[in-house]
Amino acid sequence: MKFKFTITLSLLLFIGCTKSDDSGIIIEPAGAAEYSITNQSDLDLEVVFTLNGQLNNQPDQSKIIKSKTSTIVFNDGAFGFNPFPSYTFNQIKFYETPKEENNLLLTISTVSDDDWTIIGREDFETGYGLTKFEFTITQESFE
Repeated sequence: MKFKFTITLSLLLFIGCTKSDDSGIIIEPAGAAEYSITNQSDLDLEVVFTLNGQLNNQPDQSKIIKSKTSTIVFNDGAFGFNPFPSYTFNQIKFYETPKEENNLLLTISTVSDDDWTIIGREDFETGYGLTKFEFTITQESFE
């Protein structure tokens, strides 16, 4: 009996000491999103956005977007899926600069994915990757 135990233990130790893949590379399915706003209006804008509560209740963030330019306003990432605008943003407000309460031009309280255009996609073989979204604001958006 002692002999069988010794043989079994030896086999277990031998199998446990065989070479294993220790390259340290772990592949997790994750997606990322880059959000830019294109300002086609004649006004310089300050964009203030409230992030979704799933993003650790970060404070409101803002970016200045000069007239006739495009600016990346935020980057997001998530494990298990590709983020999309309605996941990332709770609310977006557009102010004429300098930002003051009476300079509020537009409030988007419900962010719709349909209002954003996918302008680029860098997919990995897993189907996850970087998706670049663009929101275009025009002079008519404020009317």
